[in-house]
Amino acid sequence: MGDEWDTCQNWDEKTLKDIVEANEKTYKSQIPSVKVCDYFLDALEKGKYGWRWVCPNGMTCHYKHCLPQGYVFRKKEEPKQRQEGDLEEEQMNKFPSYRREELKLLKRFSKSGNRRGQREKNQKLRNKNQKNRRKKVENQKTINFRVKIIRKQFINDRKSFIFLRSQFIY
Repeated sequence: MGDEWDTCQNWDEKTLKDIVEANEKTYKSQIPSVKVCDYFLDALEKGKYGWRWVCPNGMTCHYKHCLPQGYVFRKKEEPKQRQEGDLEEEQMNKFPSYRREELKLLKRFSKSGNRRGQREKNQKLRNKNQKNRRKKVENQKTINFRVKIIRKQFINDRKSFIFLRSQFIY
């Protein structure tokens, strides 16, 4: 490299123009565009940007690595949505102070009571359904068992059965 620098001082104007034109193509490909690099924005949003951060496009990335003026982060951009707590506070402010405390207590007990009561009801229903299923299965087993016994008896002792005409309905 030292030899090139020594000789570049001795170049004439034509050689200098040729070298500038040859290097101009690489320079133009590296000029930052107006668009901001997506990797840069992503690193900023996730908090990864710092002294040691390197663009995944490498050193030849031709996008800008700086924020445009007035840029707002996505996290801050989203409008705040009113939550239930905010609405409840606004409603509470409409009542006098003694009334507010009563309402708070009432809401707290009603919410906790409903949940507990609902759980107990659900558990009772589950237990009841399970008992009903067990009874049905047991009844079906006993019915099947009785039918089997009757069939065996009927097959073995057909002659022992006496059918009266009064038993049959015409």
